[in-house]
Amino acid sequence: MSYVIYRGAERRNMAKKKFYTAIYDAAFKGVFCKDKNRDLLKALLENSLKKKIEIQSLEASEIPKTNLYIRNKTLDAIVKVDKELILIEVNSSVYNGLNRRNAAFIFSKYAEETKVNESYKNMRNIIQINYTAGLPKDYPMVGVYKVVDIDTKREYIDNITIYEFNVDKIVDACYNG
Repeated sequence: MSYVIYRGAERRNMAKKKFYTAIYDAAFKGVFCKDKNRDLLKALLENSLKKKIEIQSLEASEIPKTNLYIRNKTLDAIVKVDKELILIEVNSSVYNGLNRRNAAFIFSKYAEETKVNESYKNMRNIIQINYTAGLPKDYPMVGVYKVVDIDTKREYIDNITIYEFNVDKIVDACYNG
């Protein structure tokens, strides 16, 4: 995720400028999670999800531990949007176990959605967006994952969606026009 907009003379001097990417947690949070940059976060989410959204709030990005022996889970952003919860995770590299780690985030938040005296039918949609660098070349630019039956493709859980954005392919596409 690298965003730089140049105008006129700035474009001619591009080679002299440093180019920063937001594929690292600190850079992402420093840009997109600041209150003064809420419009950038909104634009990023709208472009990623291809729909209009209204951000209600940014929640604490650390998922509370319910047990001393459970690992800490900290996302890069947790955004309340209308009747949805959007979890954002920036992965600067791929390693064995990354998908399981990311799944732990979404299922932890999913478990929190089950409130006493509330119907399971009224649970919010939970969307996780993973911006991942270093994916293998055969991965798509954007992968959309649901919990579905392998044979029938019938959804088992209708309110969980995971989007995996292949940052390297996006950067290549932007760079190559």
